[in-house]
Amino acid sequence: MIQLTVKDFSEKLNLKYLCNEQKSENRQINGCYCGDLLSWVMSRAKEDNIWLTVMGNINSIGVAVLTDVACIVLTENAPLDDNAKEKATENGVIILTTDKTSYSVKDISSETKHEYAVKAYKTESKENHYSKSFASAGFTTLVDTALKYGDANYDGKINM
Repeated sequence: MIQLTVKDFSEKLNLKYLCNEQKSENRQINGCYCGDLLSWVMSRAKEDNIWLTVMGNINSIGVAVLTDVACIVLTENAPLDDNAKEKATENGVIILTTDKTSYSVKDISSETKHEYAVKAYKTESKENHYSKSFASAGFTTLVDTALKYGDANYDGKINM
């Protein structure tokens, strides 16, 4: 099954690693969460999400560890505190940075998920890929997605 990884995502967006680049090749992404209020993020971000934020302090690292997000992307060139970088390295938290806004990264994130879903569609059997690849890419309306990408013959049956 084709999976979007942090490495793939970082290459697509030309993101710069601040720490733990070596962990990005195998870390899979299943969605994206954008937020700066740490208590809010802690209760809503999902495991394996990309977390877009401008919060580069040690408390952000704690939230990333608790929620097990795939990575933190510091947007708008937000700085990463030295003690936060140290804790991120200790805890294996992947941190990247970009000059883009959270909104623009989220938009590109959606496009990237679509691209990977199409790759999965083209390379896997129809028996399995709708329920696995599209779900892991974050799609909720599988029939609409199939129709959007040219499978007008998809009959709506989903194998779970």
